[in-house]
Amino acid sequence: MSIKIKIILICAAVSSMFASCTNVPAAESKKEETAPIKRESAPAFPNVMSNWKVKEGYIIKVQRNDQTEYPIFFKGLQAAIMFDENKPESSKLFASIEASTIETGNNEMNAHAKEESVLNAQLFPIMSFESTVIKKMDTGYEATGKLNMKGITKEIQLPFVFRNDTFMGKFTIGAKDFEITRKGAAPNGQIKIELIIPVTK
Repeated sequence: MSIKIKIILICAAVSSMFASCTNVPAAESKKEETAPIKRESAPAFPNVMSNWKVKEGYIIKVQRNDQTEYPIFFKGLQAAIMFDENKPESSKLFASIEASTIETGNNEMNAHAKEESVLNAQLFPIMSFESTVIKKMDTGYEATGKLNMKGITKEIQLPFVFRNDTFMGKFTIGAKDFEITRKGAAPNGQIKIELIIPVTK
């Protein structure tokens, strides 16, 4: 076989190899997709029996950082309370408040707090908590349940005591869990909530 023919055959083989390489499909890059947060409005107020009624003078206080001199308050509390100190496992709590009742002590801050980046009060006017389990603890009680804010539902634990016909409890939520993203709304990422709820039969 002549050298010329050998060169032609080698070139043909190389061309064929590159052609086959170009036909290999490129590896598809994997894109990380973040699942959208499921949103649902706060549940309707339940039509259930209550053995306790909320009295006037209740306090729903919020601290958006470790500072204590600028508390935020809410009104518009509605609650269905079926609570037995001796049988907490058979007890049930449901409470809701109106997001638009937020009071920071400053009208401009009130308006900012109702915006989409904080409470989104226009689209989700009600915030609610519904217990799923209540149990006795060494220091009082603990209610596990579903907190709904901005259409986002998260399970939380709410430790509380019941003394002199008053429920008193504190818990903390993460701002990011409820898409509270406005700069300055929660400087350390945590929001502390304190409840003092006097009740009567």
